[in-house]
Amino acid sequence: MSKIIGHGRYARDTYPQAPVHGATGATGPSGGATGATGGTGATGGTGATGSTGATGSTGVTGSTGATGSTGGTGATGATGGTGGTGATGSTGGTGATGSTGATGATGSTGATGSTGATGATGATGGTGATGPIDPLLSLPWTPVAAGSTVTPTNAQPWLAVDTSGATPVTINMPTAPTDGQVLLAVDDNGNAAVNPIQFASTGGVTIDNPQNPGSYANAVTFTTQGGTVAWKYQASTSKWIFFSF
Repeated sequence: MSKIIGHGRYARDTYPQAPVHGATGATGPSGGATGATGGTGATGGTGATGSTGATGSTGVTGSTGATGSTGGTGATGATGGTGGTGATGSTGGTGATGSTGATGATGSTGATGSTGATGATGATGGTGATGPIDPLLSLPWTPVAAGSTVTPTNAQPWLAVDTSGATPVTINMPTAPTDGQVLLAVDDNGNAAVNPIQFASTGGVTIDNPQNPGSYANAVTFTTQGGTVAWKYQASTSKWIFFSF
C-alpha cells in the first residue's frame, strides 16, 4: 500500500508500498522437499489520506534587496517673489587713471604773416679769378668761299660758309679726327635753302644727318637758311654725331 509523505500542506505525495508476499508454506515431512513459494498476493487498496500536518515554522527573513535607481529630477518650483532692495553699499575706491587718448588732428595752418621790411643791401663781393679759356673757343673762324670744296684741318673747327654762289659748297670732314673733336659750320649768308651745304666723309666714317638725326650716311646735306650745324666725333663707333645748341 502507499504511504503519505510529509505533514499538513506537504502531505500530498505518496510512494508505493512494497508488495506483500504470501505466507511461507508449511515445512514438509522430514526429508521432503521445500514446497514452492506461493504467488504474490494482490495489492491492497490505497489507504485513506491522512490529516494535514501542522503548519511548519516561519522561514528565515531574506536579505534586503539592492537600492533602486534614483528617480528623475522633479520640475523646478515657481520663482519666488522679488526681495526688497538691499541697503546701498559703501563707496568703492577711486579707479586707476585711464590711458591718454590719441593725439588730435593738426589744426589748419594760420594765415601767412606780412612780409618784413627789406634789409639793407650787403657789400659787393670781390671779383673772382678769371677761369681758363677753352682752347677750342679761342680758335678763329675759317671762311669757306662760295662754291668751293674744302677739307678743314683739326685746327679749323669753326667754318663760316659763303652760300651766295651758284653751286653748293662741299666740305670734306677731317680725315684723321680724334675722339671728342668738334666741327661746326654756319650759313654765313643765309642762303643754304637755295644752295645747300654738303658734307662728306671717307674711310668708313659716317655722318649723322642733321635733317634727320639718328640716320647716318657717308654724305649729308644741310639746308637750314641762316642755320648752324655741329658734330662731335666718337672714335669707338667712327661716327660724327650731330648736336644742337
